[in-house]
Amino acid sequence: MSKVNNNINFVNGDIRDYKLLERLVNDLDGVFHEAALASVQRSFKMQDEYFDVNVNGTENILKLAKEYGFKVVYASSSSVYGNPKRIPIKEDDDRNPLNPYAKTKLEDELLAKNILK
Repeated sequence: MSKVNNNINFVNGDIRDYKLLERLVNDLDGVFHEAALASVQRSFKMQDEYFDVNVNGTENILKLAKEYGFKVVYASSSSVYGNPKRIPIKEDDDRNPLNPYAKTKLEDELLAKNILK
């Protein structure tokens, strides 16, 4: 772990490593969760790994947030909407993920709603 400034720490680790994450969550105000495998093309060839990193990793963060009471800022993807019927897309528009990457991001959204409700 290295200090970015006096109030922010940067950690280079694996989001799937629950024990590592659990050691880091004491006294957190929040987490900017940007960890993901993000190539649409590669997601077709590496579907299991994309699910493992993107979904299981996000689930770890969300469970810890609920247990330890910190906030999570999460970046989903417009790809969860597929080919939108209108621009700009609105958050309540129908979702239609067309690739494995988009499916993992939609699953993350659903996890957040279920775990943090």
